[in-house]
Amino acid sequence: MACKRTVDIIEKDGETINITLIFWGETAREADDHFEGLLATCPWFKAAVDEDRVTDEIETISSDELPEVDEEEDEEEYEETG
Repeated sequence: MACKRTVDIIEKDGETINITLIFWGETAREADDHFEGLLATCPWFKAAVDEDRVTDEIETISSDELPEVDEEEDEEEYEETG
């Protein structure tokens, strides 16, 4: 089964969610690998995890629910923010 791992990063005030990250995977291990990859390369994310300022929810999903890249939509977004 596919996996969706949702992580909220909470501000130091403990009340505000600063950012939400979603790690997708064909398996739970793949989603975990994405999580661990960001943890190893992003000091800001690592600090939030080390300071226990994250919520972490893992759910099993159907492979049909995995998002697909819409290249046309990505190009339009880039042009708008470019």
